[in-house]
Amino acid sequence: MGYVWLKAFLLWQWTLLLSEGSMDLFIETEEVQKLLGLDRSISYLKDGVLNAAASQFVLPVPSSVEFLLFTWKTTQKVDYALFLERSDSESMYQPSVNVSHRGTVPRKEQVWRVTLPCSGRVKADVLVTIKLSLSGLTGSENLTDIYLKRKKTCELNPDLISGFPQRHDELDIFTKKRLLPAKYLFVRLLCIAGGIILSVLLVIFSIQFRLKLKEKRLTSESSSEERQRLQQQQEDPDRKLFVLDQPPLEEAHRPYIPPHHQLTNSRPQPSLVSYPSLHRRHHEPFLSDAESRVTDWVQKQTMQSQTTTMTPDEIMTTLNVDRLRLKLGQLILEGTFGRVYQGTILLTDANGLESESDVMVKTVVSGSSHTQSQLLVSEGTSLFLGASSSTGEVHRHILQLMASTMDGTSPMLVYPYMSQGNLKKWLTSGIASQSTHQIVNIGLQILSALQYLHKRRIIHKDVATRNCFLNENYLIKLCDSALSRDLFSADYHCLGDNENRPVKWMPIEAIALRKYSRASDVWSFGVFMWELMTRAQQPFADIDPFEMEGYLHEGYRLHQPNNCPDQLYSIMTLCWSGRAAERATVHALHNNMQVFQRQLQRFV
Repeated sequence: MGYVWLKAFLLWQWTLLLSEGSMDLFIETEEVQKLLGLDRSISYLKDGVLNAAASQFVLPVPSSVEFLLFTWKTTQKVDYALFLERSDSESMYQPSVNVSHRGTVPRKEQVWRVTLPCSGRVKADVLVTIKLSLSGLTGSENLTDIYLKRKKTCELNPDLISGFPQRHDELDIFTKKRLLPAKYLFVRLLCIAGGIILSVLLVIFSIQFRLKLKEKRLTSESSSEERQRLQQQQEDPDRKLFVLDQPPLEEAHRPYIPPHHQLTNSRPQPSLVSYPSLHRRHHEPFLSDAESRVTDWVQKQTMQSQTTTMTPDEIMTTLNVDRLRLKLGQLILEGTFGRVYQGTILLTDANGLESESDVMVKTVVSGSSHTQSQLLVSEGTSLFLGASSSTGEVHRHILQLMASTMDGTSPMLVYPYMSQGNLKKWLTSGIASQSTHQIVNIGLQILSALQYLHKRRIIHKDVATRNCFLNENYLIKLCDSALSRDLFSADYHCLGDNENRPVKWMPIEAIALRKYSRASDVWSFGVFMWELMTRAQQPFADIDPFEMEGYLHEGYRLHQPNNCPDQLYSIMTLCWSGRAAERATVHALHNNMQVFQRQLQRFV
């Protein structure tokens, strides 16, 4: 009897030894059929043993295949790290995976995806290397690294130029030029160059001719005046002549001197109309070269809508109301020193009629420091552009400051009330699930708000779900970031510079160089869409904030959420190019999202 128990015990130990660190990694039959047309699976690891022949084979990937599927499982804890490299960054954007780049291989069988996004700008065969580093796997001489190589065929895509879609009329011209034979294209370029040179010569000749005529006329007038003075002097020798060193200024060029009652001891405030390059404010956001090509129409509209620059204190004074007209109600959000309340305000219309309106109030607790109060005012007035309608609403999807008051030493900022509250809180509460239709609709609303701000040269710098508020019928409004550092402290990190910043929502140039632009807002919008798809999960949750800059430099990006359609994730990746000039514009993103929305309405 004891011998039987001993035999059973040894068999059990032998089974544990065989199963230790056992891991499988393979491609299922359907995936092999898609790539090679073969009705079989390909195994790279079987019970922890490497199939060297399969791992060394460079598998071709047709241009029609946009992603690869792998299946893995393990019987014991095995840690992994995934690294993706491509041979040509011009033909392909950085490949991505829908799992974390570092983690633990699951015990149950799991399928994961590698997306290979071609840029569409160059036709080429791109070698993609997938490096899988394993820790804790025993057997096969302590295997640690597996290299899987794929050769992806990328075709020229006329719908994607310079990283984002262009207008169809521009696209057709571009495509036709590329398809023209070289000799015809050379002749056309030569004709264009000749035309330009001829036009320049004509302009120069015209200018020179006009200058000669003017000089001749001035010389003639001067000679006539000189003869007249000499004649007068001969006729009246006692008359004195006064010669001016410079001619008097014409009326149109004389400096404007305001009336005495308009003069003050303070320096005049600069405006956008007068000398904009010299009066640029010290905190104006950095604009990249690609962004500086603003049309004359936008500049004209900007100057008309913003003829003066108001300081935060001036805005607070302009919007000031009697404290007794504001009543605080339920506490909505609470931080260390920041508070957000629901309340009501008593307003008087143009006819003198009074009515109460529901509002949201941002403030700080009594006894807060002067710095905290000033930060609230500075950030709370950052999106104020004045009212463009009788209701005080400046844009349908922007939650703008509508009134202000003081409660002792604490400033109180008043906003229109949003019935569903903060978007991030609403997403994490699990009140309702969002369909892809609703998520795309929310994205379009925020893009509309960003278009409005960017046309007025305002960079938000903190586009995220925590700075958005939701109303009934999924109406979204983008708000300023006042109090967000306190209310959502886990989203902000200090990198040793004594300033908490939303590092995991920021592009490389903003983290390293503090350069903010329309392109940095676009990057943040991509993270915002990822938040919507994951119900406001923390982006890059397993990455230390101090490592974010290097992590992004290496080409790593947020993975594709499981419930995120491929086309929507492709739009998100257009926001995350390492170079700001290569990111999609807000206008291009809006067009892409609208196309995707129409497809959803048609097929879903």
